Amino acid sequence: MIGRKLKKNSVALDIVNFGEEDKGKAEKLEALLVAVNNNDSSHIVHVPTGPNALSNVLIRLLVTLSSMFALH
Repeated sequence: MIGRKLKKNSVALDIVNFGEEDKGKAEKLEALLVAVNNNDSSHIVHVPTGPNALSNVLIRLLVTLSSMFALH
């Protein structure tokens, strides 16, 4: 329901799934992404548990984005 409202209002959503794995959490977040996504404007990243996993993934994302958009 919330995903459709966000899509109706042209809201893009970027989701970072991290922390302990709860049953069904990834599936619920994927369903939210599908509901809100419009022209590939929303994204999801699943971060595995482990030491420094979140910071490593976020750094890689920033490097990728900066190279895509030439943000130096």
